[in-house]
Amino acid sequence: MNMDPPSSGVIAHLRRWTWREKDDAPFREAADLGPSGIALLSKELGRRKGQYERERIVSFLARLDEGDVGAILKSVLTLSEPGTMGMRVIAAQGLARQQGSAATPALVEALGDRSPDVRWQALTCLAVVGTGEAWTPVIELLEKMMRRPSKVQRRPPPEVCALCYLSRFLDDSDRVEALANLFRKYWGRLQSNVRLAVEEVWPDVQPGGPEVERVRPPDCEGVELAVL
Repeated sequence: MNMDPPSSGVIAHLRRWTWREKDDAPFREAADLGPSGIALLSKELGRRKGQYERERIVSFLARLDEGDVGAILKSVLTLSEPGTMGMRVIAAQGLARQQGSAATPALVEALGDRSPDVRWQALTCLAVVGTGEAWTPVIELLEKMMRRPSKVQRRPPPEVCALCYLSRFLDDSDRVEALANLFRKYWGRLQSNVRLAVEEVWPDVQPGGPEVERVRPPDCEGVELAVL
């Protein structure tokens, strides 16, 4: 990878780029310069005011297979001003894709985001790459979601994303029983699409199923949990 500082030409190409352009060539040109180019893209992200333009830059950074952009994506994930929800969703995806399990702390923080879309994306990513340290915040969020269910339908439902994460760490019977009791407690409050989705991965947990002590763990093998 080239380590040269950004030339005036690279900077000019970035400055001229607009959201109407389908080509991300100016971003690639900058990224090929290495750390100095990544720093330039970070600066350009801060300079831009248009929501779509900023999302395009974040999306490019999230898809990079080289270069250290984790700090930038983590910074994006903490934004709170209006118009940044899409950027935060993309940043969560990018962190999970690029850092794997190391993204867990940032994704756990995103579970407290004010946007349900960001929380859903964080849950989806944790279900794929999260470590065991997210168990408590995920099960706490799951109970909040079941206590006050949303009418907005997402695929897969956030409750199932949480279940798929938690199912990876059901390393003792106490956890299986606690999770089963939680679903049975709030089963009647779940939206019909959520109940159907849960039944597919955990048929034993629905009311009328086996005693809690005999409930088999869920099987999330067939759930599509895409990460960018």
